[in-house]
Amino acid sequence: MQPRPTGSRSGPRVAATGSSTTPRTSCWKTHLGSGRGRPALDIGCGDGSLARRLAELGYRTTGIDCSPSAMALAAGQDIGSGHDPVWRCMDITTDDLGALPEAAYAVITCRLVYRWIDEKAAFLGRVRRLLAPGGTFWVVTEIAGRRAATDSLKHLGITPAQAEILTAGWSAVHTADLDVLRCYALHPCPPTPRSDGGTMITKQDTVETLSCPSRGPPESSRDPDSVLPFVRPPVGQSAVTGECASSPVPTSP
Repeated sequence: MQPRPTGSRSGPRVAATGSSTTPRTSCWKTHLGSGRGRPALDIGCGDGSLARRLAELGYRTTGIDCSPSAMALAAGQDIGSGHDPVWRCMDITTDDLGALPEAAYAVITCRLVYRWIDEKAAFLGRVRRLLAPGGTFWVVTEIAGRRAATDSLKHLGITPAQAEILTAGWSAVHTADLDVLRCYALHPCPPTPRSDGGTMITKQDTVETLSCPSRGPPESSRDPDSVLPFVRPPVGQSAVTGECASSPVPTSP
């Protein structure tokens, strides 16, 4: 994994963590719902802000980062409530996944990290191994071409080819655009029995990408946490509501 730029965990143009009563957190509660003690994993957790939000929603949360200093910063903010996340200093791309406290996770998050992964296909294979059936892999990343040519941070966006690698092989892909960022909610393909009654295989369904434009503050001031239509709805229920578009759009930007 490539080293990320130093500075705030939230990255450029992304607001810092607010209080638990902000509209942003209310949106988390609306779209993710109660964790009900289910396990969640935050990859590249940095100072732990996103992992703590998941814990506030009732998820049994683990935050991992390959930076010892980031892990020290995250752990140093624990309040001893009994609901603090578990912290592990590890590289998701190379370390033993058996070192994690859970075998599978209902929610896996990856915010402003995918861009820095060298072997993206191998990384996604590891994520799939950890994602529980029916789970959600939530990714926030910059998209190439959304910054001005003179912007010194224009290199932070992923290319269409890298976006295609990210979205290939999932049963459903939901997206929400946010200024220079795109949020992805990826759902695993369900297993299906072999025709000969043997071992289970994975069936890839048609991937439907729904674009859900954000509403609220101007785009330059929005936080990716304010758009989270990211729990797959029950069968027969719309994946997006309100003014969100429901027509399929191309997977790659």
